[in-house]
This record gives sequence, structure tokens and C-alpha cells, in this order.
Amino acid sequence: MAGEIKVEDLLGEFGQAIHAAQLRLNRQSQEKPPGATGLPTTLAISETDLEVKMLFEEKLGGAVVHPVSRATADAPAAAFSTLRAKIVAVAEEDVRLPQRSPSDIRDEVVKRPDIARLAKIFGDLQVTTTFVPDAARWVVDVAEPAGAVLRSIQVNDGKTP
Repeated sequence: MAGEIKVEDLLGEFGQAIHAAQLRLNRQSQEKPPGATGLPTTLAISETDLEVKMLFEEKLGGAVVHPVSRATADAPAAAFSTLRAKIVAVAEEDVRLPQRSPSDIRDEVVKRPDIARLAKIFGDLQVTTTFVPDAARWVVDVAEPAGAVLRSIQVNDGKTP
């Protein structure tokens, strides 16, 4: 029958969707300074409940589900079953948090002689900091007021003396 899916495939696809959503949240928190997205940078999807009304059928030694459609809408309510699942995420590895704050990195960069000179030429500069956990570095973009990037600088995350 068209539109049928194994229960384990349905749950696997749902788990993959949750995983993809978490990756997007992580990427957004790394690409934008804390607070810019309105979400705490430690936000994580740790537990999700799924409840779906389906028609279940035993087939080839396993359960398959059929989505509810107009053709099945006339079926008595007792013919439908509810699939309830709780998906709990467990982190595979620790997320590396920066040792320094975005404001510390920004202050360090704007004090550089080349950046101070650019500020005299262009006026107020836009400084965007992005932490890259895998490299333990910050990428700092310095832009003029209209938004054109003048410098892109990498700064080590380690504490400065």
C-alpha cells in the first residue's frame, strides 16, 4: 500500500529532524554574538515527545503505519492507534566553550594600531566576533559603517598575559 512506513523508519526520520534542528541552533549560536539571536547559546533540544494518530498494520514480521488520509477519515475512531515516543538526546562530546568573552576579543582588536587607524579614516567600525570551537579561535570581522569588511582577523582564544 502506498504511503506506508515502518515504525522504526518513522522514528528514525523524526530523530534525524531533531538532530538537524539542534545542529542549526548550534551553528546560529556560533555565527552570531551571544544575545544577537535572542536565544541562549546553551540552548539544546534534550527531550522531545511525539504523538501521532495512525493506522497500524502487522506486515512482514514488523509494524507499519499508514498516514491518516481522506480515504481513511471515514474509518471509525477505534481503528486509529496512537504512537507515542519520547526522544532523549545525549551529547556525544562536550561542547568547547570559549575562555574569553566576545567583548574581551572586541576590545583587544579595536586597540590594534591598524584598526585604530581605520577608525580614524572611516569613523565608527562594526566589529563582529565569532567563536570557532574546533580551532579554539575567534574570527573577528571589522567593517566600515556601510558594512563593507575591511579586515578579517583570527584571534587565539587562550588567555592573554
